[in-house]
Amino acid sequence: HKNVHLSITPDILHQLYQGVVKHLIHWCSSLMSEQELDDRIRCLPPCFGVHHFKKGWSELSQVSGKERKDMARIFWGV
Repeated sequence: HKNVHLSITPDILHQLYQGVVKHLIHWCSSLMSEQELDDRIRCLPPCFGVHHFKKGWSELSQVSGKERKDMARIFWGV
């Protein structure tokens, strides 16, 4: 018999990327208030192919994978 769970390997690059993005978002949130962060996100111009967070990030109760990717894409503009 084979152990199926041994054949499933984690995607290290994906996990590292998500961990770094999550850390940077929390770090940035600790540097400024939620209101200031939301204001900075709202004032970014809409960009083709990237979600525009009109209400900022503090209003999000759940974040999907695509939203997290879009958060990472606009993070450097904040």
